[in-house]
Amino acid sequence: MAAPFFLSIVKPFTSNLSMKKHIIYIVFITLLSQPIFAQKEQSTTLRKKQGIENLIDLKKDLNSFLKERHIPGAMVSIVTSDTVIFAGGFGFADLEKREAVSAGHLFRLGSISKSITSLGLIKLLSETGYTLDTPIRDIVPNDAFSNSWSSNTPITIEHLLEHTTGFDDFHTHAIYNRSDSVRPPVRDMVMSHRNSLTSRWEPGVRKAYSNPGYIMAGYVMELLANEPYNEYLKSRVLSPLGMNSSDFYFKKPEGMLFAQGYRYKAGNHVSVGFPSIQGGPAGGFSSNAIEMGHFLQFLLNRSAENIDSTVFSKEIFDRIENSNSTLAGESGLPGGYGYGNYTVWRNGFVFHGHDGGIDGFSSRYLYSRDADIAISVVINREGNATEIAGKILDFFLGEPSEEAKRVTFPIPETLKESHEGFYGFANPRQELFKFSERMLAGISLDFEDDIIIVKSILGKHRDTLYYAGSNMFYKNDEAVPATMLLTSTTGKPVFWINESYTEMESHSLRLLSSISITISMIMPFIFLGYGIIWFVIRAFSKIKKPSRHHLVLTGASLCYTLLFVSFGMAMSDVSTAGMVTFQSVLLFISSLLFIPSVIATIVLWFKPFTGKGFRFYYIATSSAMLLMTIFFIQNGFIGLRLWAY
Repeated sequence: MAAPFFLSIVKPFTSNLSMKKHIIYIVFITLLSQPIFAQKEQSTTLRKKQGIENLIDLKKDLNSFLKERHIPGAMVSIVTSDTVIFAGGFGFADLEKREAVSAGHLFRLGSISKSITSLGLIKLLSETGYTLDTPIRDIVPNDAFSNSWSSNTPITIEHLLEHTTGFDDFHTHAIYNRSDSVRPPVRDMVMSHRNSLTSRWEPGVRKAYSNPGYIMAGYVMELLANEPYNEYLKSRVLSPLGMNSSDFYFKKPEGMLFAQGYRYKAGNHVSVGFPSIQGGPAGGFSSNAIEMGHFLQFLLNRSAENIDSTVFSKEIFDRIENSNSTLAGESGLPGGYGYGNYTVWRNGFVFHGHDGGIDGFSSRYLYSRDADIAISVVINREGNATEIAGKILDFFLGEPSEEAKRVTFPIPETLKESHEGFYGFANPRQELFKFSERMLAGISLDFEDDIIIVKSILGKHRDTLYYAGSNMFYKNDEAVPATMLLTSTTGKPVFWINESYTEMESHSLRLLSSISITISMIMPFIFLGYGIIWFVIRAFSKIKKPSRHHLVLTGASLCYTLLFVSFGMAMSDVSTAGMVTFQSVLLFISSLLFIPSVIATIVLWFKPFTGKGFRFYYIATSSAMLLMTIFFIQNGFIGLRLWAY
């Protein structure tokens, strides 16, 4: 059964991917990797050796950092391909018990789960004869997802693993599982995420991070393995790697060392508990420092004693660590988001890894074969583990001592002419928040000689790009290209940056739209303040009869304000997602009342006013709210029931 799977892995380097991409990989390996890393090898080895000898300094630094940032504890693994430098803990696993973090304490890792799920699915495909290019409709019932492009571009297993399905991310009602006492079948999880599992654009073009997509990958695993996904992963991936305590826990296991998660609010640590999520394959994994060390060494060596090397071959790892199914990946851009694995440039080296966040915990792991080092960091407080990971890498590798060696070329005039202009983001992770990208984001590309100056929508300098050939560009001091100029399937100029897909559009129209929306957002708040003051003054005046214009517009402004405030309050506390709360009910009611209140303000346009100045102010504010009504309808805020969304 392994033979057809192996052929499916080799296929992208022969037929599915163009010869151009194959040549590009060879060129970058030859011209970039060898000169950079050969020159750094001796100094890097010396730096790591000195770091190991002075590990006590790193421990002091990390302990101080935890106290400074109010982080209760951290589990840390630091390894090379043949050495475990450190596997243990800092601070407290439980503040109330004053229980110190040990090497065996389990921490929740959140989205790092995707790396494990990907490995398991790859192993399973080798056992069943299916491939990464298999359409999921050949395995999954059609009622579980929707794809309008299915006749020409079916969703494949690779699309699931690379987040290129076009699926939405979590909807609020399906983040937590508050009803089951034991882990439900993944099909039940999939059906609860049904609102997210619709392709918003043609699969295999843009990347949009989707947790429900990985839950679907877990469903594929259960259907093919004919057993629960976590049991398959335990027997085929975790146990062979010596990760016997690690698992996809649905509830906190009894009798095991498990760190307590915290939030830090108003100067206090608040324990989080162990809320069960409705998405184990995407975020339910837990592990400890020792076992994460085993995992990291497997990634560095691309092998382990009890892992089948014919399955996890070099070709497989090339696919795991490089995006293949995006417009940029298919055009030859290296790195990106592969299979539960992304690429980042740090300390003068290419690193791969993933990060994660779940109630009470934050995590990150990174590894580089060129630097021969891998680390994982998990903290038991909501926040960001990236800073600690950065401190560890700086300690062992140092900052690059000189500008990265790389090959640059003159930018072709045809590329300048076709791609200079303004680009808007067009791959929102969450449909509910796409308005923020459309309003506040967007970038301009200005070509100056043989560099590109990247500017924000308001003209602020964001980045400098250097041409690497084949429409690809280096960012700042990086030595591997991470951005690319492309053409969409519909012929529009596309700029790919930081896994974001942007299409060219009119800067003037986008700026005009953003300014109009911003002004319109502010005006009702201003009038509400004015209206309240007016009513207070009127209460002490001799004229007691209220002005209907003031009354109606103040009422509309109040509905508008309640809509905004309730949405912000509801979304600020993710722990209440999917629950009927005061904030979510207030949002629902105020959004419904907003439309008739705005209509009432428009009706009064044609009634007599008390003054010309007030008439202008009234109509301007009413028009702003009319524009906001259209905006709210377009973005799904009217009648929004967050407990069921």
